[in-house]
Amino acid sequence: MYEPSRVAVYGPLAVLLTSGPLACGGSGVPVTGLEAGLSVACVAPDAIPADGWRCGQERTLTCHEVGEAVLYVEDEGGLTCQEPLDLSNAGPFAAGEHTVSVLDNAGEPVCSANLVVVDDDPPELETQTIQLWPPNHKFHTIGVEDCVRAVDGCEGELQGEFVWASSDEPIDSIGDGHHAPDILLSDDCRSVQVRAERQGPKDGRVYKLGVRFVDAAGNTAEEACQVIVDHDQRGATGVDSGEAYRVTFDGADGGPSCDGRPEEPPTADDPPASDDPPGDDDGDPPVPVEGEPNAPI
Repeated sequence: MYEPSRVAVYGPLAVLLTSGPLACGGSGVPVTGLEAGLSVACVAPDAIPADGWRCGQERTLTCHEVGEAVLYVEDEGGLTCQEPLDLSNAGPFAAGEHTVSVLDNAGEPVCSANLVVVDDDPPELETQTIQLWPPNHKFHTIGVEDCVRAVDGCEGELQGEFVWASSDEPIDSIGDGHHAPDILLSDDCRSVQVRAERQGPKDGRVYKLGVRFVDAAGNTAEEACQVIVDHDQRGATGVDSGEAYRVTFDGADGGPSCDGRPEEPPTADDPPASDDPPGDDDGDPPVPVEGEPNAPI
């Protein structure tokens, strides 16, 4: 008979928990490390937790719960646990249904379970800070990947879009060189150009770029990175003085409408465009997004 602490676990970061010799494995059972994801534990029937997932059962888990899940196999008279067990697939798993088989040391199936993975978690975003120098009034292109790093909990592919941009200094004011506009958006919503300039009497310029990611399940996450133009090179970083204006990339100004869901690329079956609209991918300049739609740079 097993005590609750006597469990042979095979999986990521697995530890063989014993307070003495295992009844099914002599003086100890080897632990097999797998990829980050599921673990399998071979235990006596009365050692399985009341809410434990038994092999042969179906279990529904979120993508993050899979990494902490244990699939329990009942020891059959001390025979099942004599050798290390393996999993046909330890993860990571995409959203959907998966069959997971427990394999013995010879690779033969011991039992199988059905795993249903649901994606309820939004993408995880990490913002970056970008420094521009010198303040020579030239545009610098910032891509989504420069602004935010994104990870999907279900290992899906992510492509975000810029959805807004702001500055803590006015478009054209004293001591900034009198250039306008200062923010331009690409027609695919995946890059923004900002002007490297700041007001002479102020404390540096801080742009904020809002990025939205939507995963395959429709979960949304939004963050904003900072693009800083320091006032000078004496070691003081530009200070965010509060939003002076914001541009929302919703198509209202004649530019692209960006919602965080990049459009699918055209296929060979799609009919060609009849005209050459401004702002497409054939070399037209980026679409201005502040002031008048066709304001000069």
